[in-house]
Amino acid sequence: HQHFYFMEMNTRLQVEHPVTEATTGYDLVEWQIRVARGEALPETSQEAILKRFENGGHAIEARLCAEDPARDFLPQSGTLLTWNIDACSDLRVDHALRSGSHVPPYYDSMIAKFVAHGADRDDARQRLGRGLRAAQVLGVRTNQAFLAAALAHETFVAGEATTGFVGRHLPALLAESQAMRPTLAALVAYCARAARHGHDPRALALPMPWPVNLKLVIDDIEAAVALQALGGARYRLSCDGTVEEFELLEWAAGQGRVSGGNGRESIAFALEGDHLYASSAGVQTIITDRSLAAAAAADSASAGLMRAPMAGRIVALFVSAGQRVEKGAPLFTLEAMKMEHPSTAPMDAIVKRVLIEHGAQVSAGALLVELQAAL
Repeated sequence: HQHFYFMEMNTRLQVEHPVTEATTGYDLVEWQIRVARGEALPETSQEAILKRFENGGHAIEARLCAEDPARDFLPQSGTLLTWNIDACSDLRVDHALRSGSHVPPYYDSMIAKFVAHGADRDDARQRLGRGLRAAQVLGVRTNQAFLAAALAHETFVAGEATTGFVGRHLPALLAESQAMRPTLAALVAYCARAARHGHDPRALALPMPWPVNLKLVIDDIEAAVALQALGGARYRLSCDGTVEEFELLEWAAGQGRVSGGNGRESIAFALEGDHLYASSAGVQTIITDRSLAAAAAADSASAGLMRAPMAGRIVALFVSAGQRVEKGAPLFTLEAMKMEHPSTAPMDAIVKRVLIEHGAQVSAGALLVELQAAL
């Protein structure tokens, strides 16, 4: 009768099947292949399966996503400069990544799964937290530190987390994944730059008679830090009245270990152009050294430059050149990683230029619409 119906057939393994595999020891992927080949299920006894669950301990899985929790979990794309999970040997990590992999904007933001198995829930929770803090993931912002903070939160530890957990505790969770403190960030930036020019930052024969003034941008926040080499591998850094002394215990390509006011800390870092990506305990910080850059005058027009927050496709365009718009009016919608990201006018303005068209594929940071403040 020309009636059409849609029926979803979700006959596949779900993302969380490693939890079942960890607690039972069953390889569900193998089971699916066997069934597809016409073979019988390897185990059909409900009693035997139940015993596996009862005696299998506890497993927890975390989805590592290319997203920025501090910006409402905005999906991210780009080049993964460092991917090192050597320190996660007691976890199962499902992924298809390596250093240099490109994370595209076309698919779901999940890029890996970290699975911990333990004797009980708290054992699995602690194993997963240690693994997330030890993994080195640089170049693309992820929810790595956010996941580790969630696992350590008292509500989650007590087993009282609900679907409203993130909404209620977001500020506290974000506070646990703050950028690297300015003194340590400045030391990493200085040593990385020295190593890039062939100098060993652990082998300074003589102390510096005067400090080096560094101007940095640390996760979009400007900081002025004074660094003084004390000779050998020792440094003194000061910022806004805070003084901290460090000793470089190790320093090699992409890896460092320092001793300072917070004890011993392991650092992973990677350079890309003017940006230094550094992480400590799973928290990534983006550092830009502006020490040698000429002072730039503030550009009030920059507020009217509407750029793409990430790579994606323009699925809606609401304005044209010469059009007057009010603050909050929609300008365009960008689709990336299976989500739509609307952009609105930050002020009452006149559309000066429209540099995109409907359906265009754009790169992160590309200028899309230019506005001129309305008089």
